[in-house]
Amino acid sequence: MNASEKVAAARLIARLAHEGQRDKAGLPYFNHPEKVASLLETPEEKIVGYLHDT
Repeated sequence: MNASEKVAAARLIARLAHEGQRDKAGLPYFNHPEKVASLLETPEEKIVGYLHDT
């Protein structure tokens, strides 16, 4: 599995883990790890960003 596949897998895991969850504003909770991951640079950092609340 290459780095981009690992990031994609982490994103999918986070999406499935937070499926149906909402934040305090009523938005999908997955928006939070998606935003965190978008602020990071390396594939390893992005994986941590996606999974930090999972």
